[in-house]
Amino acid sequence: MKYVILLLIFCIPLTNIIGQRAESPLGLQIHPAVEFNEIGSAIQIGGSLSAGFFYKGFYCSLYYFQNFQSAQIMHLDAYERLEARYSERGIRFEYVFSVKYYLNIIAGVRLGQGLIDNDILSVSGIESIEEQRIFQFRPEAGAEVRLNPSMRLSFLAGYRSIYGLEEVEDGINTSHFNSLVTSLGLRFVL
Repeated sequence: MKYVILLLIFCIPLTNIIGQRAESPLGLQIHPAVEFNEIGSAIQIGGSLSAGFFYKGFYCSLYYFQNFQSAQIMHLDAYERLEARYSERGIRFEYVFSVKYYLNIIAGVRLGQGLIDNDILSVSGIESIEEQRIFQFRPEAGAEVRLNPSMRLSFLAGYRSIYGLEEVEDGINTSHFNSLVTSLGLRFVL
């Protein structure tokens, strides 16, 4: 979180300087965001950062997402519980439709590799850790409001589907991770 704050402190004055120029059809973009998703039956908060290029309305970027905390999946018995941490990285494709000068509509998809760490926690501490790599697919749509020529406030909603998760004896499965994901972020266009 502190890295996102430092990025914002650095980029806001920079966008005001760069924002004085006319908008170009080709450039770079940085998009930090806070994301809300569901793991198990609990709402989780995470952060994402994507950076890449754009040409006219097409955006292509690499992204990284990490939940800020572990999610409790289930109680195994009175003394043990299963928790999971989730992160993902991959490539993001978006097309931005300009409706008005200050409003854009976004349609896109994220394809990436996810990492799920399963921890069995007991009264005496962590008993076992299992790490699984999965494939993640997320179509998304949303809107962004232009704050100045180089900075936009974005709201996106999508559905995360994961594939390749091996079901374990404890009952963890893909339904714990497939969920609606919403994000609120700032897009800096350089």
